[in-house]
Amino acid sequence: MKKLLPIIFIFIFGLFACNSQTSQKTIESNLTATQVIDAFKKANLPVSDELIYTEESDPNHLLNRPNQYTQKINFDDKRATNNESPLGNSIEIFQNSEDLNKRKTYIETISKSMSMLSEYDFAHKNVLLRLNHILTPAQANEYETVLNGL
Repeated sequence: MKKLLPIIFIFIFGLFACNSQTSQKTIESNLTATQVIDAFKKANLPVSDELIYTEESDPNHLLNRPNQYTQKINFDDKRATNNESPLGNSIEIFQNSEDLNKRKTYIETISKSMSMLSEYDFAHKNVLLRLNHILTPAQANEYETVLNGL
């Protein structure tokens, strides 16, 4: 039995090591929020009123906090601007796929429970793109197409 203990220990340690490596998978192709917004502009999408958040100005107090986004830009689409949701679109950048997917799932859960908070959510590489539900599905798909081309 004493001879088996080191083998069991190595096996269990190996399982935990493999689990942590896959769950915190760093995304190799990192885009910046600025690159994404610039791509939207280059594609002639009607982006306006960009707001780049800092750790101090982020209204969610999540920027650069553990397991949260590392960059955030909110922006308007000139076709969907209204008084109820200024800057109703958001680009959030993440360091790894686990954090991105957790955020996306959280947002979608809230969105499903309250229809007035519904939105379009698209994930690509390290980017979570959140678009206001005021946009039509065709308009939202224009953003998704540009994002997926990056």
